[in-house]
Amino acid sequence: MIIESKSDDTNEVEIQAKVESNFEDHPSDMMIVLTDRERIGVPKPSSDPTIEDLKAIQQQVKARIKTMIAEDIPFFTMDGIRNVHEQVQKCMAQGGKGDVFVKGLDGIIVRFQLHIGKTYDWADFTSVKPVIEYAAIQHLTSEKWVEHLDPEIAFCNLVVYHRVKHLDKETREVATAKDAFRPKEDVGRDFDKSLHEWMASEQCRQLRNLDILRQNAGRIRKIVAFACGSITHSDERSKGRSSYQHGLIKTLHDILSQARHEDVNLTREQKEKHIQCFIQDPAYTNIDRELFQDDYGIATILENPEGFLEVDDSTVVLSFSPNVPVRQIVVDIAKPAVMIWDRILDEDDRDVTDPDSRRMKSVIDGLYDQIEFPEDKAHFGDIAIYGRRA
Repeated sequence: MIIESKSDDTNEVEIQAKVESNFEDHPSDMMIVLTDRERIGVPKPSSDPTIEDLKAIQQQVKARIKTMIAEDIPFFTMDGIRNVHEQVQKCMAQGGKGDVFVKGLDGIIVRFQLHIGKTYDWADFTSVKPVIEYAAIQHLTSEKWVEHLDPEIAFCNLVVYHRVKHLDKETREVATAKDAFRPKEDVGRDFDKSLHEWMASEQCRQLRNLDILRQNAGRIRKIVAFACGSITHSDERSKGRSSYQHGLIKTLHDILSQARHEDVNLTREQKEKHIQCFIQDPAYTNIDRELFQDDYGIATILENPEGFLEVDDSTVVLSFSPNVPVRQIVVDIAKPAVMIWDRILDEDDRDVTDPDSRRMKSVIDGLYDQIEFPEDKAHFGDIAIYGRRA
């Protein structure tokens, strides 16, 4: 596939179509680059900001977030995420070019310029796909990164990036991912083995005996899981974790479906209503899609941010050490029936991609009971179950 930098719109649309038709996400090929952006209605400074300027901006961000917490204003909103997603989708429908407008926490609108097929002078990359990224409270306020602060997006917890791929220096084709895909037959065989290991494990047996799942079955309509990873990894640890986590999704569906069928308080129609399962992770490949959706019927793969848009009060949410602040997002946009995710600690300053927060802990303490998940840190990390009180 030949990729060239063109100046006219027609050729750029052709580039986008060629790239998208051959594009497949892969765990080893996940580089993103920030799009061009500007704060609307705010005069641009005549010179680059000094470190003192950046520190002053960050103090303003901290003050705004402190006010939001005091006034119980959600940091993330379902409408805000949906609005940005719809704008991105509209740009993609119009050839992969256009402006996406995002309201910052200070109320100022930031314009992100989406341009699929763009090449970069500083490296052999071409943009192939838009990506919405999420900034946790800590990431906007951490003094550790203040010298790298971008004043244009200092108040933005939703940011638009380009997913980029390498161009071969000689052919100008999109380069093949560094890690070649394993054959589907090998991936499927390994997954089937791990799935049977999980279902025969002591942890799975203990999970099936937990009352919290059966007690909540009547109000659960869907399961949404984030960051369970790709099973196409060649790394044994990574594919093992991913296989067990997807096995957990299947087990939860089985437990909840059986409990609903046995619940004498539900009508026949309610008992027979199917529990939907969705999974979201940018690492999924076509092989993952075929196995999870078609062969095993475990779940439907959704693109970011569609998984978040599915979360509501009738959902079981799963998340295991994601690269985005899943927990901060979820507790703001909904109050799910059950969450199974990284244990919430009294440490909101941890340098992690899915950090705790005082706001999150307040919501959990006020509405949820914590139940221990059968320990298996090798495959799930340090997680716990949080069930919403009736």
